[in-house]
Amino acid sequence: MVKTLSIIGVAAALALAPNANAAPLVGGGGLTANAWTVVNFVQANYPGVNSIGGVRPCDQIGEHCAGRAIDVMVGGNTALGNTINNTVRGLPQVKYTLWQVASHYDHVHITVF
Repeated sequence: MVKTLSIIGVAAALALAPNANAAPLVGGGGLTANAWTVVNFVQANYPGVNSIGGVRPCDQIGEHCAGRAIDVMVGGNTALGNTINNTVRGLPQVKYTLWQVASHYDHVHITVF
């Protein structure tokens, strides 16, 4: 029984580990479970992402400091940003996104429930 549990634990850890080409995450400590789900989805599916920003000091909205928002940095790759924005909006964890609006031209802002 102990061997079975340890094998399952290793398999689960490997399934959650990002691949070597995954975008680095900055500010992962304190993200909610829904935010982690979206981070893992982006890392697994979009190798062209430069980085992902998570928890940071609070602003007037407070989503990043609460661990409910991430910024998926795409730089000047508008096509990649369009694809990510259109795809993640369909995920059940996602409340809303900001893309190609004021201050959101180089990254897709994603807020989760």
